[in-house]
Amino acid sequence: MNRPALHCAIGGFADPAKLAAVPELRNAVVEASARSSVLMSGPQTTRSATGALVAADLDLTHLRDTARRLAMPPNSSAIELVAAAYDRFDDELGHVLEGAFAIAIWDPKRATVVVVRDRFGLKPVVYRANARGLALASDPEAVIAMTGDRPEHDVLWITEHLSGQLTNQTRTAWKDIVRLPPGKLMHYRDGMLSPPRTWWSLEPRDLSAAEQSDEALRDALSDATGEAMSGGSAAAMLSGGLDSSSLAILASRLSSEPFPTYSLRFPSAPELDEGEYIDAFLEAGNFRPTMLNGGVGTALDPTLSDLFLTNQQQPFPGFGMVTTHTICSAARADGHAVLIDGHGGDEVIGGASFSYLNELARSGEWAKLWTLLRKLHGFAGGRGAVASFVMAYARHGGNRSAAKLAGRLQRRLFSSSDPAQPDWFSIVAPELVSRLDLRARSEAASTALYSDMPFGFATHARALAGDLTPSAFELLDRATRPLGLQLRFPFYDRRVVELCVNRSDADKIKNGQPRALMRDAMKGILPEHVRLRSTKVDFTANNRRAMREDPQGQLRQYIDNPPERLEPYVNIARLQETARALFDTSADAGGLEVMQLWRAAWLDMWLEREERARQPIASGIEPIREVHA
Repeated sequence: MNRPALHCAIGGFADPAKLAAVPELRNAVVEASARSSVLMSGPQTTRSATGALVAADLDLTHLRDTARRLAMPPNSSAIELVAAAYDRFDDELGHVLEGAFAIAIWDPKRATVVVVRDRFGLKPVVYRANARGLALASDPEAVIAMTGDRPEHDVLWITEHLSGQLTNQTRTAWKDIVRLPPGKLMHYRDGMLSPPRTWWSLEPRDLSAAEQSDEALRDALSDATGEAMSGGSAAAMLSGGLDSSSLAILASRLSSEPFPTYSLRFPSAPELDEGEYIDAFLEAGNFRPTMLNGGVGTALDPTLSDLFLTNQQQPFPGFGMVTTHTICSAARADGHAVLIDGHGGDEVIGGASFSYLNELARSGEWAKLWTLLRKLHGFAGGRGAVASFVMAYARHGGNRSAAKLAGRLQRRLFSSSDPAQPDWFSIVAPELVSRLDLRARSEAASTALYSDMPFGFATHARALAGDLTPSAFELLDRATRPLGLQLRFPFYDRRVVELCVNRSDADKIKNGQPRALMRDAMKGILPEHVRLRSTKVDFTANNRRAMREDPQGQLRQYIDNPPERLEPYVNIARLQETARALFDTSADAGGLEVMQLWRAAWLDMWLEREERARQPIASGIEPIREVHA
């Protein structure tokens, strides 16, 4: 049932005798030469016409288009297309491929390993490289198995896990195990690693009038959904929200049979139940729905926590792990190989919805800003237009006196009664916050990407290319691979992304509607009650409920007796405060407290597991030698 993962070892790490204990490497392809030894395995492997050995984890789309471009037979397999693309385009092969891929290629003529990761990081790649060799895999534990020792922990990665403020796409929980970022390519040759270089990134371009139409986005998303339905029995997640509903109804229009959907219901918590939207949606198409109880279970159950840590292999932030596991397990048990997921809709469709408001304020277009704010808050059913306008004017108002007046009003409206109110970094040990300069690091990272691009494009592109994107895909891949289930994300089709990110900022929030691009594209297809839905459910209450079950007493222990292993990383006083808040039913803990406690708990469980697995670090490992191309 388990989907195989990618593995590649070269040099001193490619010892078949030492790697015999790694199950997925027992049938690996081994190639020895005078210059190097190579061991490779993966879900797909082949040898190209020029002799290159290719191993890959592939979920490619638009295979016929790719085959036509490569002058290959239309029924060519994905791995055959990758091999042909390398023979023809060398390092530029990624530009010919669409979809998800992690590829390792041993080119004996160049005595070089070439590694390529897809545009958005849908498939994970981690590696460790030094003068002994290169070990590369889908997962860090496989790299540890291939290299024979456990590296030291990466303190900066741990602090960013705790705070949720991610600043780097290369770090893992271990110092010497590195992630290859999305859209990157690297070489390893003669004990030297070239710095990863960008082979693809989002670029602004002018869209034609036809490309800016509602039909263009709808057709592109329908095409991406059709591609996601291929290669096995497919179903879709259905939450009742705009994103999942759009994909599910497009899938039903492409299906000759009632299309299967999986939804969570919360019978014991009506405030969390999205049944009114799910029911309205199901009446609009031809579906075979399955309803699952989302209000039961906790990730802190010892059976589930052990499973999740085994799969993820390092601390993880995903509150939705239990519900994801519930849906994916049910879909797989029903025989589905593919599950269509609406993840990414917020970022792809609405990644810059609110940047236009900021631009209007920066340019002093106050009348336009006021009109749009009134529409926005009217759509959302709120009364915050005046407050939002005051905040914008206090920050950007050109009239100094008026700006001062707005600033005073802002302070009266929004000042906190507690000037020392905790922020995201309050759970991190204060010494680390100061020594690693975490706040400045986070602020710098928030604007580092696409800093030379137009403001609206840059804001949208950062939402798609920031570290949260590949981190989420890595989490989801590792959660579903053991089930043998392939999640697919039509919103992250390259063509869909390019159509959305290059639309004008005004279009993205037209008529004061966030994600206006999708709402307009689905007009006449989605029920209006779903298409014009303006709310999202806050699942903090369900997260609180699950954590309060605390079946092993782990969280209660934090109140009076937190474990010493957390002290180097965690602000213990804040940890105790969040634990007390969780169990104080007279005043429910807020989202920040719940999230901080959750992240600290998974760090604790992982550190305990690491203590059991830790072995002395092998001596004689030489530092990596980078060669700059």
